[in-house]
Amino acid sequence: MQSNMQSKLKIVAIICFLIFSFSKCITYNVNFPFVSFERTYDLYLSSNADLYSMSGSIIDTTVGAGYKGIIVFRRASDGYPDDFICFDRACTSDGCNYYNKIELGRFDIFAKCPVCGTQYDLLSYGWPTTSNAEGNKSNPLQQYSTYFSGRHVVVENK
Repeated sequence: MQSNMQSKLKIVAIICFLIFSFSKCITYNVNFPFVSFERTYDLYLSSNADLYSMSGSIIDTTVGAGYKGIIVFRRASDGYPDDFICFDRACTSDGCNYYNKIELGRFDIFAKCPVCGTQYDLLSYGWPTTSNAEGNKSNPLQQYSTYFSGRHVVVENK
């Protein structure tokens, strides 16, 4: 009886080992061009005033800010008032292949690629909400590290 139980446990252990050995984590945007940068945005400057409001954003198109420019977005909610997130402006649909820039209106929560039509939900970490006209699949927008120090939002990719 005990050897039969041990055999069953061995089989279960082998099956679990095989499942975990052959499973892998899904990684998005693996071919995304790497650009090393660091930017600091002072909330006391009028040019960054939109970041005071929930769903406020700024777009930085200066050279070296991400691959196609970046969007710094305040994803704040009642529980997390200092929740900032940053995305690259490159469209991640298979049809655009990081070539085209997404657009975002003032206080919009959806960014859209003007070429393929893919729409991204910034509140949901940049996941696409629509497929584009050609039916190409799309990954979430490329994100960059952000942290908030009480007055400054720092964005970096190192």
